[in-house]
Amino acid sequence: MNILMQPAAWLYGQIVAARNRRFDTGIRITDVGVPVISIGNITVGGTGKTPMVQWAVDQLRHVGASPAIAMRGYLAEHGAESDEVLEHQSVMPDVPVLVGPNRVAQIQRHLEIPTKTDVIVLDDGFQHRFVNRALDVVLIDARHDLSAGHLLPRGRMREPGMSLSRADVVVLTHADRAVWDAVSWIKTHHQSTPIASCRHGWASLHRFTADGESSLEVTSLNGMAIATRLGVARSDSIRAEVMDLGGKIIEDFAASDHAAIKASEQQALIKASSRVDAILMTNKDWVKYKPLVDWGQLEAPVLVPQLQLVFEHGESALAERMIGAAGLESS
Repeated sequence: MNILMQPAAWLYGQIVAARNRRFDTGIRITDVGVPVISIGNITVGGTGKTPMVQWAVDQLRHVGASPAIAMRGYLAEHGAESDEVLEHQSVMPDVPVLVGPNRVAQIQRHLEIPTKTDVIVLDDGFQHRFVNRALDVVLIDARHDLSAGHLLPRGRMREPGMSLSRADVVVLTHADRAVWDAVSWIKTHHQSTPIASCRHGWASLHRFTADGESSLEVTSLNGMAIATRLGVARSDSIRAEVMDLGGKIIEDFAASDHAAIKASEQQALIKASSRVDAILMTNKDWVKYKPLVDWGQLEAPVLVPQLQLVFEHGESALAERMIGAAGLESS
């Protein structure tokens, strides 16, 4: 079936190439007046941008910067609340999040008001070339073999591998779940190996009930009967983590990435809650479910894993590049 998509993929590739040639001339690229650090990728699906953006913000704040995040915000332009935006706000409530498809305009409007913002972190910015950036960071997910090079809609790639040549640094994510020689592929297209590699670990579990919030060790999952609601791009890895920790998935509510939690699904979660010890969902799901949850009917707590980036190598080197791009010095 994928081979039938090749003509569409070829046409898509021609459009991407023409677009990049135009940007390569510098046309329509705007310097917003403060350093911009872009975190992006060249594929669809989750590569770990959200925790990397939050890590970058933490690094910048640690040396005295006042960053803001700029992002398109999935569904935001249609009047719905973006789960990506809500997720950033739930973790970093005091960091401005600028939302909209025209990120140049969003940034400029923000900087025109009295603000401490002195650096912008562009969430999913590699293809958004309208904004001039001081540093382009591209994430490559070790879980997906990109060696065939298939572009959308035949494959997962938003741009061909050779586009990595315009990245300043490349970071390998989910390095502990590698299924191919991503390092060699990156070196071929970027002419250098990844500056850093990392995996995504669970630091703890946030437990939500009618009485409030508490924290649990991840080992608490051992022996628990779990229902999962995972509206993310790579839910299989989360289910695998639950089972690796000894949890027993009794019921799984499949959902597409960014999917809203409908009334019928709320009722299904309530029904399932009488049969399990807990309902587990990502923070991306929880920020949508939290204002809807009916604690009078839900009989099980909601568990939300707290992600943390665990670097296998290169954390200091990556932090130094980001801090330097922002015009600051490491503390």
